Amino acid sequence: MLFAACLTILSAIAQNWVGFAYDEAGNRVRREITISQGSRSMDKSEDNEESYYDVLGDRTVKITQNGSGIFKVAILNMESDDECYIDVCSLGGVQVFMETHCGAETLIDLRDRSNGVYILRVVINEKQTIWKITKL
Repeated sequence: MLFAACLTILSAIAQNWVGFAYDEAGNRVRREITISQGSRSMDKSEDNEESYYDVLGDRTVKITQNGSGIFKVAILNMESDDECYIDVCSLGGVQVFMETHCGAETLIDLRDRSNGVYILRVVINEKQTIWKITKL
């Protein structure tokens, strides 16, 4: 079995949480964010937003969510010649967001999307991180 039995929950507020799964060798193999509509105010200050990080080579990807369905993907240490691609797809394969020439910061708004599971993919210089987003 590829996935280890335990899922580490790093943050839990109401029904919003992020979790990671690891294989038997200790490699992170899955990232998951769950958000619940209405569990947080849409007027949250930036200080109260939750952020999650992943490292792709020399770049750090920072994903911030405010609990209302808006995500900010920031690429730290991004250089002008970096090739970047961000997309979000439903599990049915429908692409709901795409940014082919992303800057250091990209906003993704899922508020008007139906509840379900979405896959967020960030590719920087041919290295990628994939997150599963569950919208309740």
